[in-house]
Amino acid sequence: MNHNLAAIAPTLTPLAAALFTAAATADVTVTVTRADEGTTPLSGRLVIYFADPAEVRGDPSGGPFFSSPQPMLGADVNALAPNDAVTVEEQTATRFPLEGIPAGTYRVQAVLDTKRLNSRWEREPGNLYSAVGQATVLDNGHTTIALNLTSTTTAEQPEPREGVEFVEIQSKLLSEFRGTPVTLRAGVAFPANYDPSRKYPAVYTVPGFGGDHTSARPQTRSPLAQHAFRITLDPEGPNGHHLFADSANNGPVGQALVTELIPALEQQFNLVQDPDARVLRGHSSGGWSVVWLATRYPDTFGLALSSAPDPVAFDHFQTIDIYTHPNAYTHPDHVTQQPQPVPSYRRNGEVRMTVREENLMEEVIGPRNTSAQQWDSWFAVFGPTATHNSTDHPAELWHPTNGDIDNTLAQHYAAYDIYKLAQANPAVRDTLRSRVRIVCGDADSFYLERAVKQLASLYENNHSDALGGIDMVPNADHGSVLRTPPARNLQALALRLFTQRGWAPAPGEANPD
Repeated sequence: MNHNLAAIAPTLTPLAAALFTAAATADVTVTVTRADEGTTPLSGRLVIYFADPAEVRGDPSGGPFFSSPQPMLGADVNALAPNDAVTVEEQTATRFPLEGIPAGTYRVQAVLDTKRLNSRWEREPGNLYSAVGQATVLDNGHTTIALNLTSTTTAEQPEPREGVEFVEIQSKLLSEFRGTPVTLRAGVAFPANYDPSRKYPAVYTVPGFGGDHTSARPQTRSPLAQHAFRITLDPEGPNGHHLFADSANNGPVGQALVTELIPALEQQFNLVQDPDARVLRGHSSGGWSVVWLATRYPDTFGLALSSAPDPVAFDHFQTIDIYTHPNAYTHPDHVTQQPQPVPSYRRNGEVRMTVREENLMEEVIGPRNTSAQQWDSWFAVFGPTATHNSTDHPAELWHPTNGDIDNTLAQHYAAYDIYKLAQANPAVRDTLRSRVRIVCGDADSFYLERAVKQLASLYENNHSDALGGIDMVPNADHGSVLRTPPARNLQALALRLFTQRGWAPAPGEANPD
């Protein structure tokens, strides 16, 4: 894989390339009318999504899209009454691209997000959205679009599934932090051939970005499934995926898991109460979460199985060194020293989205780092809190428009830099080596292999027969790595630990009592 930024630039998508050219001259006005059956004025963030039919098959409101960034307009709405309308002008709205919406024919949709409780607006009850319309944005002309907010989201309830029980408990810690009732959730999948007279260990799964506990499914008849519960956690909050790391913006989410949810689960189900009986499994944002939990709470968890984790070293925050780089959006080409766009997502060697594009789209969805999308979720976990108009929000690591990094603020992130923590603390380093297994493709779609390779330098004995270790998989990306032997072997490592402790039988043995 060629990581030279000079080689990256020619592979940018047409919209990405347009970001570094002259501004568009289109002029768009969108009138959005509230046409739902509600009776109370609503305030929130109004986002109009544009989708090129040739690039996006699903609803436009499913954005932002990694493979093909699409235009958006956003504006705050205050006390929008039933049957009233709000007009969003392209020139004054928060917009993506900054240079203007390119001319073309689009499918369009409006969403009024009134809640800010989750990374996905459709999970929050009471949000409004329109049907999908179609519009042609004119070049060198004025385009008027009309949309009606006719539909309302309802509270999401997980589908009942045989062999799965969904659990909710109120968190005292997080309720006190947020000043409102906060619920902890988990999807508990029973072991295959469950025996109520037995006690079982558990694999705690942390979903990746956008996932939650509702993804829990009945277990198959695999060896591990017959001898362990699989408990899927909910990592969602107002700032998106909170990584189960206590933070200034998200509160004591890790403490709530360890001191509130897990004890409640162990009271309700036949679970062995022992650190080795609690194995962590996660991919992507979930992959970072389980590494953090294992090193932060070594007396609670016995093993962490991580794949393609979010950045575990912040001088490789994807491709950005937040401590020394002056800018997150452009880096100078090594030969010409001319600024080149910093990539964020690649597919089959082609850059499909830049860091600038992704951050500008997030700014439309939620200004001042409140979108609950990927970068804003990281800012909320790793960074301090700032205040705007008496309202707290995650502080800006870099300027949302020009990308200039606040390297002084970046020092706050060091408290969550797993590489730095392991480098300085022998206990953290020992936990990584003995109880954390990481699998990552060396062509990760989000360039996460760079930080993993740096962390691997701290592993002295990287043997496949050990529980801890790091496996770099040649030519695997963020998704395909899950289909490789090292990733499939993670389940066997959990079973090995449970067998060593007598909670699962060795091959050919009968089930333990």
